Amino acid sequence: MPKKFKELDISPATYATADTKNKQNFPAWKMNDEDRLIQLLHTGRLEKVYYAGKHEMTREAVELLERAPVDLLEKWVPIARNDGFMRTMPILALTILSEKDIKTAQRIFNDVIRTGNDLSDFMDARQARGRGFGRGIKRAIKEWLKVKLSEFYAIKYGNEVVRGIRVSRPSEEDIDDTSFKIIQYLMRKYDNKWKDEEYEIPPELEKLQAFEEIKQIDPTDLDNVERLIKKGRLDYSVLSMLPKSPELWKIMMRQMGVFALLRHLATFERHDLDKDDEVYDFLLGKDGRISAENLLKAKVFPFRVFQAFQQITSTRFRNGLASVMEEFLPKYDFTNWGRVAVCPDVSGSMTLNFNKSSLAYIDIAALFGVVLYKGIEESDIFPWSTSLYTAPPKNDSIISMTEAVKRTGGGGTFMELPLKYMLNGHIDGQSAHGYNRSLAVRGTKRPKRWNRLQFDTLIWITDTIEFGDGWLGWWKTYKRKFPMAKAILIRIDSYDSQPFPEDVREEYDIIQIFGWNNSVLDYIDYVLNKE
Repeated sequence: MPKKFKELDISPATYATADTKNKQNFPAWKMNDEDRLIQLLHTGRLEKVYYAGKHEMTREAVELLERAPVDLLEKWVPIARNDGFMRTMPILALTILSEKDIKTAQRIFNDVIRTGNDLSDFMDARQARGRGFGRGIKRAIKEWLKVKLSEFYAIKYGNEVVRGIRVSRPSEEDIDDTSFKIIQYLMRKYDNKWKDEEYEIPPELEKLQAFEEIKQIDPTDLDNVERLIKKGRLDYSVLSMLPKSPELWKIMMRQMGVFALLRHLATFERHDLDKDDEVYDFLLGKDGRISAENLLKAKVFPFRVFQAFQQITSTRFRNGLASVMEEFLPKYDFTNWGRVAVCPDVSGSMTLNFNKSSLAYIDIAALFGVVLYKGIEESDIFPWSTSLYTAPPKNDSIISMTEAVKRTGGGGTFMELPLKYMLNGHIDGQSAHGYNRSLAVRGTKRPKRWNRLQFDTLIWITDTIEFGDGWLGWWKTYKRKFPMAKAILIRIDSYDSQPFPEDVREEYDIIQIFGWNNSVLDYIDYVLNKE
């Protein structure tokens, strides 16, 4: 153990019960299977991550899912898909559950398989594991077609839905009349056996009629294009056959959902539509389709706004998004959280991007931290890696504060540094990177009797792959000094260890949460207020 343990009277015995090592070979503890399952479903990735390769991550995931009890899979897989907004891991979990207990898999099938792409990926996963499509799977797919199939799905996921139809072979008795008519349309469109038959789309399927008609008209006849888009309420995503001009985007934007509008701001910018007052007013101005209220209703969270902000250069659009970001704060209630220390991990491993996305783990940690820091009156923020970094001014915008925290990224994972500073007022005899922890100096009125070392709730947003002095020993010391304090570890990783043993969780008020969506804030609020 490092000598600093002795200097600070933190015993190496703290780690005597460690039963594993983390990915940096530092003492750690194994997670219980339920926590590990929740973590995997809410953060898991079947690809290379900072400390592990794709094959290792896939092997660990499959082994855990194969040994997971059926009742836990039934409970947590739908939650991860719908509240955690994860996709790949819940679909793999459903695939493995369908091998263990087909009845249970049927019960949650429609809660997990939400789109045509989900259905196709589920079928791929079954085949990749050497499984076919028996009676139970066919019955689940028929029920999915009965409940989920729509004209929009027929257009957007045609090939994928037809694949499910071919496997399950639904009859007219299996599903409702409208769904069966949509199936007839799809089979005549995609199946060679039916293509030569004369067929007329039923008049009640207006969306399909408009979609087929729009493919036949002159795409430069924008009046006719607009008429058909409105008639069929056609989504932009199914109009790939049309050449995208600024004029067409102005027509299509009125049929786009708020998340699609947010994701396509860079496209509008490329077409110089940020300079168009009508477009700006519709998106971010007086009409304001892209608003915090609309985004939350659509379950689109602040990190998506930050991601969109990073992808555009238009000053007008950027200022609009910065205003939208500020609108999120009144939507959260932090009334009873007490004095809060927010400790975002900005180490090198957090700079890894999600999949092929422009979004990195550090974006999540920085933004989560800043929203809490700015939203909670009695709060402070301690970005850390192998150093502790200066807090941005609290009166800056959320986006500028997030960018400031993100710029500190790099270095190792010394989870204990915020505690070390709070307890000693310095780190190894040195002040922390120009830190001035006085709230008054940074433009915020100091609350009466504010003790800058004492917090009720300390929140880490991290991957927990520590290799400093050790977080647990320092947390025990802090807890002895301030017995009412609680530690919350928001885990945004899928590594299979934790920095504390199960038997100290309750004694030292350690709460571990997995994921990065709004339900995390809801859960923290529940935990802090349940007493």
